[in-house]
Amino acid sequence: MKPWVNSSLTLMLASLVMLSAVSVIEQITSESIKLSRQHYKQSLFKTLLNNLSYDSIIKLELKNSLPRTIGSDVMIHEVQSVQLDTHRIATLIEASTNRGYNGEIRALLAIGQNDDVIGIQILKHQETPGLGDNIDNRRSNWLQQFYGQSLGKTPENNWKVYKDGGQFDQLTGATITPRAVVKLFLVALKFHKQNCIKDIILQ
Repeated sequence: MKPWVNSSLTLMLASLVMLSAVSVIEQITSESIKLSRQHYKQSLFKTLLNNLSYDSIIKLELKNSLPRTIGSDVMIHEVQSVQLDTHRIATLIEASTNRGYNGEIRALLAIGQNDDVIGIQILKHQETPGLGDNIDNRRSNWLQQFYGQSLGKTPENNWKVYKDGGQFDQLTGATITPRAVVKLFLVALKFHKQNCIKDIILQ
């Protein structure tokens, strides 16, 4: 066999071995990432729902598909039903606003059977460290003021920060950020009231 043919075959074989190795590594990595995400989600849900007992969490298919933009600055990404013995005991709404001081703020709200807020997790933000980032419950307890709130308890006109005539505390030096978050929560609660109750059909 000619030397150049032998070299070509060796190179081809090496390439095939390398491609196979890369494929195996990608598969293993993909499964690892998938498991990590699942574990993160389970941990997140456990914290968000404050150890509420439930059987399953299922994605809801509403009459109008998601994601859906509400107004000019809030988007509803996903709605999930938290179920126990086929009964809905809470609803999870993932929503975002583009009105943060430094861009998108995304949050996950847990809404209980009485249509009140029972849990909140800020999923993403780029707010200024030491100021706007205090919306994150890992940084401060600012979000605690929303727990137990609902449209029934707090009129829509009061869903504003103090500076705008509302009842919610604002962050010193970072009014734009809490203003955006308060509106985000209001829109999510209104969306829940207008859509989720009538659209949910439990199997």
